[in-house]
Amino acid sequence: MTSMSLHFTVHRIVGSGDLWVSECVITYDGVPTYSVSIMECAHGHVVHEPQYFADAFGAPEWQTALAEPMPRRNIAKA
Repeated sequence: MTSMSLHFTVHRIVGSGDLWVSECVITYDGVPTYSVSIMECAHGHVVHEPQYFADAFGAPEWQTALAEPMPRRNIAKA
């Protein structure tokens, strides 16, 4: 059996009441994947949680004048 290196970095969690959003980076064997979860709660439990995942990508050349780096993110140009 091969062991896998797995690491979670929470960048932010925002929300109030019954709606919360988390932004995380999940790193599998050194490769980061960005994740956003939208959690809808009711009666103290999560009742709905769509999750979205994407690999890192930079702005294409034609958009670089409009793009600016995000704090704590090291994303290469496209």
